[in-house]
Amino acid sequence: MNHRSVTLTPHEVKIAEWVGGQRHTWNTTAGRTGSPRSSSTSEQIHVMGFSAELAFCKYFNVWPDFTIGSHPTSDATRWGATVDIKTRMTPYGDMLCLHRDKEMAANVYALLLPDPYPTFKFCGFARAEEIFTDAHLTNLGHGPTYLLTEDELTLTQGATKPR
Repeated sequence: MNHRSVTLTPHEVKIAEWVGGQRHTWNTTAGRTGSPRSSSTSEQIHVMGFSAELAFCKYFNVWPDFTIGSHPTSDATRWGATVDIKTRMTPYGDMLCLHRDKEMAANVYALLLPDPYPTFKFCGFARAEEIFTDAHLTNLGHGPTYLLTEDELTLTQGATKPR
């Protein structure tokens, strides 16, 4: 197994399924249906999202945010910095941040990809000021999106990848 990988136990998977399902239900009840950026269901996206959050927290030995209702602007805190954990439904891909993420900007963003689920590969960090620039702004057909490739991420929180 890759040294940057973490696998959720069967019990952790059940917790992720429950929290993700509850977040989906809360968002649906609140009229927040999300956007059509994926062929996956909203519930699948919430479960994968919390699974990645839980994997990040396990990997870095920090406590996960189990909030179900109005979700804070970050998923975890590490070394005093707020961290927003990003994932995809596939084992490959770039870090995508929505335009609204800029308004709620965490200090740091982390990308974890399923490799295969319930194992996640930690791909790296990027600071908010590195992501939310015109150079990373694109449109993938669903409105403005900030995109960073895995090569642009760093393995050290807070460090800047040389260009």
